[in-house]
Amino acid sequence: MHEVGRRWERGEIGVADEHLATSVCEWLLFSIAGRSPRVRSGTARRAVVGCSPGELHTLGALIVAKVLSERGWRVLYLGGSTPTDAWAPIIRARSADVAVLATTTPSAMAHVPGALRTIHDARPDCLTVVGGQAYSTRSIGRAVGAAMFACDVRGLPERLDAALS
Repeated sequence: MHEVGRRWERGEIGVADEHLATSVCEWLLFSIAGRSPRVRSGTARRAVVGCSPGELHTLGALIVAKVLSERGWRVLYLGGSTPTDAWAPIIRARSADVAVLATTTPSAMAHVPGALRTIHDARPDCLTVVGGQAYSTRSIGRAVGAAMFACDVRGLPERLDAALS
């Protein structure tokens, strides 16, 4: 998908091609859902996963939601462009341990600090995590106010467990 994005930026493929590639990846994720053995977690941690306000590229958030779910987490997947004021009610109602905001486009970064503040105000002990291509360095993740930056989903469940222990 990184290469698809680069080819789209260079004008080698169109938006429809990029959307088709994303659709194929989403279809593959849904088709393998439930096929891998789920890890039984004694803690029953809760995560809310979605895209930052204005972010329409949902594949990364969907992958995070699937990985956490397969590791025994209870996950609510909110999808793309979750408005800032929509995070607090769901975080409170579900007593979320973690909120993950995915952002791939720099234009969606402007809304991330507000969404993170809303989450923190709603549930101060909810760990906030940001990730996606818009965060080229950990310092950007810290600058927006996130407790954790995830550049890759590999190892994320273990990092979250360690941070919450």
